[in-house]
Amino acid sequence: MNISQIMRKHIVIASLESTVADLLPLFFEKRLNSLPILNRKHQLVGIVVREDVLRLLYPDYQEYIQDMIVNDELDAFDKDFSEVLRVKTKDVMQTKVLTATPKTRAMQALARMIAHHIDQLPVVTDKGKLVSMITKADIFYALYKANKKRIHQ
Repeated sequence: MNISQIMRKHIVIASLESTVADLLPLFFEKRLNSLPILNRKHQLVGIVVREDVLRLLYPDYQEYIQDMIVNDELDAFDKDFSEVLRVKTKDVMQTKVLTATPKTRAMQALARMIAHHIDQLPVVTDKGKLVSMITKADIFYALYKANKKRIHQ
């Protein structure tokens, strides 16, 4: 089974000039874990994962612990959060993105996601054009559907 047989038709994307404020509704209202970032030529140039945005608030655990001990006021957090909302996607995105192609075998894509501890892969053409996103859940569901009769015996 190839990715082309199970990939999603609808893709939610963001641009390099989007801000974190633009991304948050997409993450939470669409229940996404990551967003592919496209340039003006509609080529994949990066990806933003929800944790990337959270890291902007508390870049490391040590800083978080110090803030919890020293700063018991929430005003500082509100100020930090307001600043985070203005950060451009291009400043928070990951530029080294693992991808798949429509011809990639589903189990190969799943193995790649498991090995790299990620939940989804952008699916791109040979020229880097984004055509879909594939998730672990998409692959598991496709495997279930393909083996449904065996499971219910």
